[in-house]
Amino acid sequence: MTAMTMIPSSALVNVAEQAELSLIRLLSSHMQSSGASTTRVEEDCENLIAHADALGFVRRVLLSDDFPALSVLLSEGGGSEEDGFGLTDAVSAFSLLVALLQREGSDDNVEMDAAEVQKDVAIKLLNMCENSSTYSNAYAMGMLKVLFDLATVPVVKCFLFQSMVQLAINAQSEDSSSSSSLLVELWSIRYTYDLSNASLLSARQVSLLANTIEHGTAEKRALFNVVGKALEALASILVYEDSKAVANELQKMLLLEIETYQNEAEVDANAIAAARKAATGAIRDPVTLFSEQRNMLKLPAVLALKNSEPNLYKLLTIFTQGTLEEYMGFSATPASQEFFAGNDDLTEVQCRKNMRLLSLCSLASDSKTSEISYAEIKEALDIHLHEVEDWVIAARRSGMIDAKMDQIREIVTINRCVVRKFGKEQWLALQTKLNLWKENIRSVLDGLKEQQEI
Repeated sequence: MTAMTMIPSSALVNVAEQAELSLIRLLSSHMQSSGASTTRVEEDCENLIAHADALGFVRRVLLSDDFPALSVLLSEGGGSEEDGFGLTDAVSAFSLLVALLQREGSDDNVEMDAAEVQKDVAIKLLNMCENSSTYSNAYAMGMLKVLFDLATVPVVKCFLFQSMVQLAINAQSEDSSSSSSLLVELWSIRYTYDLSNASLLSARQVSLLANTIEHGTAEKRALFNVVGKALEALASILVYEDSKAVANELQKMLLLEIETYQNEAEVDANAIAAARKAATGAIRDPVTLFSEQRNMLKLPAVLALKNSEPNLYKLLTIFTQGTLEEYMGFSATPASQEFFAGNDDLTEVQCRKNMRLLSLCSLASDSKTSEISYAEIKEALDIHLHEVEDWVIAARRSGMIDAKMDQIREIVTINRCVVRKFGKEQWLALQTKLNLWKENIRSVLDGLKEQQEI
């Protein structure tokens, strides 16, 4: 796993014996310049170090109200005593302190105590940056990354990751015009939980992280939700290609979130909001994530849209398993016209185009043979004959079908196509194709046998 921890600055402290006390005295010197007394804290720290109480030491330095170490470390400066710490030095100093938590040993109880301290420090960092603009979000992000790298308890590691994402969202809301934001920074980080080397904010990496929690549906749901919000904000500040990639990851994240709602009783306002966005995304682009979206209608959160968003649910049903004829009937109703007029994310023209692509796939998968005539495609897609080849090319580009055209015979031969639904009718169609294949093989074998007898 690629680490994000910053390398400690040799100019900050002499990392040798008594390095921690040297750091405390350095922090104290910054506080004393503002008139604060730190003598008692220094004495406490010396006593805690003498008794090898690393947990107590970290709590005393980073979580106590009378020694605002985090206030000093989060205040941007150029490195001088008057200006405060630079980013590298501030994060390095923080790293030196929290690394002490690893010295407590591998006992389960001690590990959980250390994890709770990590969590408390993260909460304090978030609250400080949220409540005051004098503290640096960039410095806090560096410190949260350190905690994330050090964390060993899965549920706390997920919480720390969630804290990083929430900090980036908060920072973006303060400066929505920034293209070099903390969100962009998180998106560009590549973490190697597996060989994919995907973005830290990708659905693949986030789900791998979430799966380390054995029994934590609420924690997973919260994680997917906050990353989804981050991706939504990120999509608005990236250029087209990156924005498209982020949009795909956002759709995957929404699907992960709504999948955590296992029954109707669990579905709440957040579930319906996520389902609404996921349904809209599936209608807007039914092709890119076809496999991931094909079973959406079975999810309790999506089923709840039948009551809260009937037109959206009807449209999603048509896109999942309906025909172009059904879509055209829906689009002709006053309810659908009102729906499209009040929806900025979907247009009737866009939906009609997508339904024609899906209808071509249905025609290909439902056909009893591998050949479809231009006339059949013309009728199924409700288009002119001269447009057939353009639609076949569009379907091939989308990856929905693999086919070749015979322009002389006006026949399209289907080599492969996606199947939109697979129920009893599709099983019967498959049976018919297999029987035809068996008959063809039998004919070939009979022919070979006759030649041998001759």
